[in-house]
Amino acid sequence: MLLTCTQHVMIKVSSNSLSVGKFAHLVVLPTGVESAAERLVNSSQREGGRDEEIVVQFQDVAVGKTAEKKFKIKNTSAVKTEIQLVRQNSSVTPEVFTFVLNNKNLQPDDLVTLSVKFTPMIINEVCIEYFHLHDRSGGSKTTIKCVGTCKGLCVSFASDTIQFGQLSCGKTSTKSLEIINSSDCEAHYQFALDSSESVFKIDQRCGTLQPRSSKKLICSFQATQPINYYKKLACVIHNQEPLFVTLLGTCHSDAVKPAILEARHVDWYNSLTYRGLSWYSPEQIDAMEKEGNVCLDGDGIPTRQEDHQHTAMEEYFHDGYYSHLAFAVPHVSMNVRDIDFGRRIQLDSIMQKSITLTNHTKDKITCVWMGDTSHVFHVTPNSCDIPPLKSTSFRVTFKPTAPDQFYGAELECYAFYKCLTEYWQLEREYISPPWCLPLGTTGHTFSQQSETFLPKLELSSQKLQFPAVSLGESSFTSLLLRNTGATPIQYDFSNDNSGVFLMKPYRGIVEEGQQQVFLLHMSPTKAGRCEKVLQLRLNDDNRNTQKVVLVGYAEEAAVKLDNDGFLFFRPTCLNTFSTQQYGVRNTCRVPLRFEWMMSSDDAKLLTVSPQSGTIAPNEHQMHKWSFKPKEESRTLMKPVLVVTTTRGRLLSKSYLVPAEGKGTLGSLRAAESSVDCHNILAGCMETKNIDVFNDSDCDLHYELHVDSDKVLLQKCRKILRARTIQTIEATVQPTTCGTFTVAISYQLLSSADDTAVYIGEKRHLCYVVVSAVFPTLVATDVSCHGSASGRNKMQLWNLLNLSRFNSLMMKPLPLSSTSQKTTESMMASRPQVDMSFGAAPVGSEDCIINLTIANTGTISTNWYLKVEIDACVAIHHNC
Repeated sequence: MLLTCTQHVMIKVSSNSLSVGKFAHLVVLPTGVESAAERLVNSSQREGGRDEEIVVQFQDVAVGKTAEKKFKIKNTSAVKTEIQLVRQNSSVTPEVFTFVLNNKNLQPDDLVTLSVKFTPMIINEVCIEYFHLHDRSGGSKTTIKCVGTCKGLCVSFASDTIQFGQLSCGKTSTKSLEIINSSDCEAHYQFALDSSESVFKIDQRCGTLQPRSSKKLICSFQATQPINYYKKLACVIHNQEPLFVTLLGTCHSDAVKPAILEARHVDWYNSLTYRGLSWYSPEQIDAMEKEGNVCLDGDGIPTRQEDHQHTAMEEYFHDGYYSHLAFAVPHVSMNVRDIDFGRRIQLDSIMQKSITLTNHTKDKITCVWMGDTSHVFHVTPNSCDIPPLKSTSFRVTFKPTAPDQFYGAELECYAFYKCLTEYWQLEREYISPPWCLPLGTTGHTFSQQSETFLPKLELSSQKLQFPAVSLGESSFTSLLLRNTGATPIQYDFSNDNSGVFLMKPYRGIVEEGQQQVFLLHMSPTKAGRCEKVLQLRLNDDNRNTQKVVLVGYAEEAAVKLDNDGFLFFRPTCLNTFSTQQYGVRNTCRVPLRFEWMMSSDDAKLLTVSPQSGTIAPNEHQMHKWSFKPKEESRTLMKPVLVVTTTRGRLLSKSYLVPAEGKGTLGSLRAAESSVDCHNILAGCMETKNIDVFNDSDCDLHYELHVDSDKVLLQKCRKILRARTIQTIEATVQPTTCGTFTVAISYQLLSSADDTAVYIGEKRHLCYVVVSAVFPTLVATDVSCHGSASGRNKMQLWNLLNLSRFNSLMMKPLPLSSTSQKTTESMMASRPQVDMSFGAAPVGSEDCIINLTIANTGTISTNWYLKVEIDACVAIHHNC
């Protein structure tokens, strides 16, 4: 094409570009240097090609505290990607695991730090959640399993019994009580005691214990009534079950000296309670023993029966008043346990309310109230006898001393058998401890026109989450209220009319700078979510109202099965095992006990590990199933999974899991029925590859056998998957010349490990045909030049002794000579041939002999000719 200077042409160029598409791949790397025993971040590859799973384990974290762990994510691919972290649907509420990821976009070979935080909210609970970590393209996927345990407090007493002994009226006895906090977080405690009204007093009725510390409390006993005193005092602790300490004391006057009450008397009374004899007074029991109606041992203690095991929280709540449940019918009951006088405007007027005490025993009792008419709250009459199975009314008086004040007190009444005032008339020292009946009282003197104090307080939480329970089980939690103001606070919680939620105490006074620990009880009546909003009314003013939300769950046994509840096994060779991982997920909020059950016929074909155990809430647990068919057919088995709640009514639920498996006969074949190994040097080794095919639908475990030591196999026991090919290395090592045929056979195994057993007889696989030869060299022609040119071939043949040379070269070499040795060592093992070159005058022409050597064998041969030097030739004849 010819172009002028004024012409233009457009040239279109096209090209095809080639590129390689790649998926991003993310790898999770633990950080920090940890030993194998201390490593808390573990990685495991699931069977069956499942996603990689990372386990992040948090050990015992205190409630309300936050623990953090970090690990790195690396983009090992050559493309940039974006990280996505998705939470799996979970029954765990609230969400206690949170992730912090600073940068979601990763360049190739970049690293980013991922931190996970665990903030438990419920004590003694195991929390499990699953998260899916993957890139935006979907190239890689990792499951992160977070496991955390919330530990509670560990507060205890150095001693659970304080005996003050005998004391005169008006005197004071002092003892110490050590309270110990063995946990790693601070503990808030409070004794259910009004030191201003009780005969027992504690200097620090409420307070805070620092982690890993202890505190000695001063307990005192001061009484004015000459009777025995016994009180099982509860110490309420935030985020822990209550503790109990037994307080014992005896007061004497000049005229009345009751027997000294000791701890053994309380044990004796408890033994009577277990036998149902505590309804009788010691005087009646003494008479029953004389009549032979009751059998006591030498110490006057009846045969003790096993008592019902109950927790400290149940003992604190289930008193028959705050809860409709009671472990025993009370011997003396009070129709009310709390009286609110409300507002009283006129200080000179008298405000009274009545209460009723009922004697449920078989003998007369005496009731004595502590305090006198000088107190703001007092009871009249101060003491009274109540006949058996009768009731008596008392008047409670509220007499405030100042206007615009809040008042509150807990009065105490001690009831005991009347006969104990004359205990010396009994033949045995039968002493029954008194019953202590507390009565809470509140009131205030603010007028309707004046405003009450503005409350300043702090609540530990305004939404309380109860531990999930199964039906028939109770759950407990606690609430802490701090009075941060300079004036007292009167609190009044509304009641739950349904009876699902209970609170103790629900009404009272918190002095300035003090705190109050509340215990709450949940006993659901039906499965599902339970929620209640409690109204906290402060200082008797509707304008000072706060809400506390209570949330709990009552669960029934429920699980979710993998593969929609079906279990499939791949075709399996008869009498061999095939395994399958099957997942079970606990979808409820309480731990479940599971057990796999099956018929006797199915048990011959199926095994599962574990067969029984416990699944934590929200845990996805893998169970390993094994199928061992006995006949060549398709089999439908019907194992049943039974899950049961671990506490409460032990409600159970069954799940039928159809399992299908097929038994089949498998066999192996070689690619060639006969494997030829020609022209192998005898004494040497040669490797041959044999391709083995498994054309059946099942995996085969097998062991190879050979009937000769001329063929060796690298590994005898193997496994060959269904519809696959495997290459076996066979080493051929003949020791003599000739043609040999070696048979290779196989035998099926139940498994590939050392415990496997043989299945059936040996089966032929293939033959290996070995042709072993030796190298052969012969001299076929000889000629000469120079000074020996006049000699003919026959003369040269005889002079050089070539007939002997040929006969020696045709003989087989020793086996040791065919191994990998040096040439010199091989020559030393061969016999020598004497060759004569005749004689020639000195200075004559050189004698040149041409020797033709032929390889008459079937393999290539390396040869080496060694001639001794002249100096080594001995002259035997003279010239």
